[in-house]
Amino acid sequence: MTRTNGLVLAMLFLLVSGNAWAKRSVNLSELKIMTKGCTFSFLSKVESDFRQVAIRQGRPGVEFPGELLRPSVQQLCECLTRRGLEQYSFNELNHNRRYVAQTIAESLSKGHCKPSGVLGKLMLPQQN
Repeated sequence: MTRTNGLVLAMLFLLVSGNAWAKRSVNLSELKIMTKGCTFSFLSKVESDFRQVAIRQGRPGVEFPGELLRPSVQQLCECLTRRGLEQYSFNELNHNRRYVAQTIAESLSKGHCKPSGVLGKLMLPQQN
């Protein structure tokens, strides 16, 4: 392989891997669809876990505070979704869980997206 071909392949790899220099333009309808899906999935999983714990504790009638959590979950999901759509296409995110996991891990660890509101109080360690 020539040096030029190697450079071209390296540049293509960077573009395909989501580490490109320029961010992708975010389509607002895709952002809205994915944010809604993220919010629903997140709240559904948390509600399921909540109900299991309530049953184990002998309190099956305890009401899940979904509406209290929804605004802060939606805010976090919108941030995570925006970050994902800046790096990957709508279809790539819908069909490759690895891209989603990478986006979430990177966005949270680097502080690009931070849980706030009720969700932030539950997820983040208490600061004294």
